[in-house]
Amino acid sequence: MSRFYEAMKRALEQQAEPRGSQEASPSQPVEGAKETTPPLAVPFDPDATTSVRHDPLDELEDYLHALPAPAAPAVEASPAPVPLRLAERPAPRELRPLHPAYERIIQRLLAFRGGRRHCCLLVASAVPGEGASTVARNLAVALGGSQRGRVILVDANLRSPSQHEAFQTGTADGLANVLSGAVTPAAALREVPKYGIAVLPSGRPSDSPPHLQTVPALQGVITSLQSQFDWVILDGPPVTTYPDASTFAAVADGAILVLRAERTRWEVAERAMKVLNEAGVTLLGGVLNGRRYHIPEFIYRRL
Repeated sequence: MSRFYEAMKRALEQQAEPRGSQEASPSQPVEGAKETTPPLAVPFDPDATTSVRHDPLDELEDYLHALPAPAAPAVEASPAPVPLRLAERPAPRELRPLHPAYERIIQRLLAFRGGRRHCCLLVASAVPGEGASTVARNLAVALGGSQRGRVILVDANLRSPSQHEAFQTGTADGLANVLSGAVTPAAALREVPKYGIAVLPSGRPSDSPPHLQTVPALQGVITSLQSQFDWVILDGPPVTTYPDASTFAAVADGAILVLRAERTRWEVAERAMKVLNEAGVTLLGGVLNGRRYHIPEFIYRRL
């Protein structure tokens, strides 16, 4: 700004110099001419309180100050945070409709029982993962829905039980507690009115079942259960994997061997049959689980 003021002052001084020289030179006044006062240059005083000439930069600055302040950009309101919720426990999965093959199994079981009132049946597989627990569960539900007597399903697979999860019974008390004498069979069983059966869970899973798991102890439990139920179905451990499968087979009236289609080798199936025969149980037959029909099933029946 100081350079601008100096330039303006210098221009005004140059404008006033010719006029001052003419006034200083002697000249004769013209008759009849009126005496006029020469125009005086307006002095430029930057420190004056009342400025005579406005600076364009000052006018621009005043204009900019007079403009309304720019509005602040609108900030979108962030949505309220959603409170975290713990994952709810999924509802128990409903059992699928039973295959017609279970009705055929029931008819053969009725023929095997004959005139006897009670029947204890062992359902076991040759090796783990062949679906013996599923077959035992579906068979118990089919018997309970057929109105052919009261049914109880015993989870005798003490190392890897699964029936407590299927029926949501918990593992507080079960077969392991009954064998150890902690509770009675009547106090450990759970009624499942939805399917018309009762379930005796295994108790807490254990890698080493109690040493009281003997034939007399198991026979006492079966006898106690048969005083209330007509059908006792044992979901047993794999036959060729754990030695206690022979103990459950010794107290059962009959056994059903579950095999996995396209997986179980015939040598393994033959060995499982040998173990059951040596235990003295009647082998009623086998269930081929997971069978695939590459052509319609009704054609297989006609072959």
